Amino acid sequence: MTESVIIDGQGAIVQGAPRWVTVDGLTNIADQCPGRIPGAVIVSQAPGFLRVESGATVEIRNMEFRQLSALVHLRDNSNLILHNSRLREIIDWFRFCDRPAIWGLENANVTVSDSVFTLVQNAGGVVGSPVGTLIWEPAAISDLDSGTLNVTNTIFESGKAAIQWSGTANIVSSQFRGSGWINTPGGSANIVNSLFVSDIGFDDFARIYASDNAVVDIQASTFYASVLACDRACLADTGALIANAGATINVRESAVGVGLPADIGNLLRTNGGGGITADVFTWMQSVQSQDSATLQSFTGQPGLLTDPPGLPNTLVPVIPGSVTPLLGSAPMPGVLIDAIPDAAAGGSNELRNPIDNAPIALDVFGNPRVDGNNTRTIGAIQLTLAPHLVVTSVGRRQVELSWNRPKDPDPATPVTGYAVLYQPVDGSIPERRVDLAGPDTLTATISGLIPGTAYEFTVVGVNASGDGPPSNAVQARTTGSAVLAVPSLSPAMLAMLALCLLLLAWRSTRTVP
Repeated sequence: MTESVIIDGQGAIVQGAPRWVTVDGLTNIADQCPGRIPGAVIVSQAPGFLRVESGATVEIRNMEFRQLSALVHLRDNSNLILHNSRLREIIDWFRFCDRPAIWGLENANVTVSDSVFTLVQNAGGVVGSPVGTLIWEPAAISDLDSGTLNVTNTIFESGKAAIQWSGTANIVSSQFRGSGWINTPGGSANIVNSLFVSDIGFDDFARIYASDNAVVDIQASTFYASVLACDRACLADTGALIANAGATINVRESAVGVGLPADIGNLLRTNGGGGITADVFTWMQSVQSQDSATLQSFTGQPGLLTDPPGLPNTLVPVIPGSVTPLLGSAPMPGVLIDAIPDAAAGGSNELRNPIDNAPIALDVFGNPRVDGNNTRTIGAIQLTLAPHLVVTSVGRRQVELSWNRPKDPDPATPVTGYAVLYQPVDGSIPERRVDLAGPDTLTATISGLIPGTAYEFTVVGVNASGDGPPSNAVQARTTGSAVLAVPSLSPAMLAMLALCLLLLAWRSTRTVP
């Protein structure tokens, strides 16, 4: 394409039919390159879709591409916009089998939204130093230098390496499921509200790898590595987050878990002046080679969260269960649940999109990003377990309340009822509890209150495991004039009071001379 154009496929499918065969009659061997197998013959070669020349902008919408050798080659200073499209089995089998599906040269810009990449990979290798800059040849999206990549609401699944970008990359509300993750050889990357899950077979590229003085900022995201071992893509050692050659990875409000924490391997790795930092709202799974104290020292964050319950531990992750934060129990609640305060719109911890600075309203699975109590869960998955509570009516001795039905924490343990907790704001009377049966009981009238008194109320969902996270706290003052509240007395105190009254009555009969 030499001129700017919009291609709206309206659901059209572009289908290739590549085929190659070995001297033994084997065809299209996964993860193999026919150019490197003696005697292999390419019977039919699938083409790429298009090339965008310098200065042109191509927008592709509502299309599906299957079994092509590549999608788009972007020349210098060109632009690609890909929206609501699906790529499946985009695999390069020509020459060295190392062309990305989307490849940008200098200052090429790519925007991807609401799309799916499935089995988009090739048989390319890894070039570079284990302590320096690595180049992942099999990346689905890759650039040469300096451009901008924006990825929003997009899924990468069952592929080797998803993204390699040396310019500026913004990854927002996207999922990397059973695939490789992101390599940043120089430049910068912002990863926000996104989910990364590895699977057996693609673990070598399931890394956030930064090198060549790159800066990677991670916020409100979840990382789950099945195993930490790395045979090829890391070239040496291990690590889910790797910062080499002067690069920095900054982790905020995020969760990093491991399927086999008892396995040998490091969670974090740095070389050549690289560094990894974390904030007090980040949780990292302690592993055999890096316990809690080591991780806290490694990140320079003594407040780093490492205690369970955080994320489940399973070798073969099944989404969403394996990456859903653990609820825990009453004596030991889940450390990720509702840990970030003041997270609603306008709050100090409101989550925003780095591309356009717009508020992020939904988590990676489409649930409300903020719970009813104005808090946000650590990582990319919000359970919305806390109801949102409002006062609907106030009387002299009663207050009427209503709330929304929270999400069931698990299909096996749904919400079975609610509990309303309340007490005077001044704390003059201990907190009281009213239990209500039924998941659809969404109103309550709290009676027997003291006139003219300010009360604070919260509500929690209840299931077989106990109480869920509390709602927002609301206050209401009953009408009328305040009266002196009589405190509750124990039987022993009542007996003592009766004795004192009897003694006073006996003394009052004495005659004073």
